Amino acid sequence: MASVASGIRVRCLGVLMLELWKADRGLRLCGDFAHMLSAIAARSPAQPAIDYKALALRVAHATPPGGHAPLAALRLLSDEAHAVERGERVREMEDALRLLLGGTRDAHTSPTMRVIQHFTLGSSLYTEVYRQPAQFETGSLLREFDRPTLSQKESRALDRPCAERAVGLPPTRCACRGRSICRRTGWSPRRRRKSRSR
Repeated sequence: MASVASGIRVRCLGVLMLELWKADRGLRLCGDFAHMLSAIAARSPAQPAIDYKALALRVAHATPPGGHAPLAALRLLSDEAHAVERGERVREMEDALRLLLGGTRDAHTSPTMRVIQHFTLGSSLYTEVYRQPAQFETGSLLREFDRPTLSQKESRALDRPCAERAVGLPPTRCACRGRSICRRTGWSPRRRRKSRSR
């Protein structure tokens, strides 16, 4: 879910950066994300009028089944940049869009995903999980608001070894297919199949 939210935010940010870049021919977007934001702020731009709904529909139409929408947005916005300008400035814009949209699921490369992961995990758990210092202090929204979707009875059923849950079912019907709980208990569908064939 976090990657979906990250993808939506960066598409909006990507089109915002592109519109500011198109409106101001003196704006150069190069370097890391912080440098780009500083370059935009230094130009004191006016807020462009953007139809985010139209963008979402264009991206949805351009995303193939099973595809990743930010990559479709990257192609669309890069094409739009090329329609406006050529040369070094357009290459910088492409690099900026690639930085923003190319790795939205990776907290190591996506600035938006990093922020989302800070809020999701909280600063201390972020540092533990990613082995990087937290960029700001925040609590964990996951700890504060996450609620189990399974009842206690369903949770207890999952904690039982698969051998108990799968009694009478063919081995291929075992929900974990020999992973996780089965590994912990030492039971596996293969072992059960061998014992049946004897």
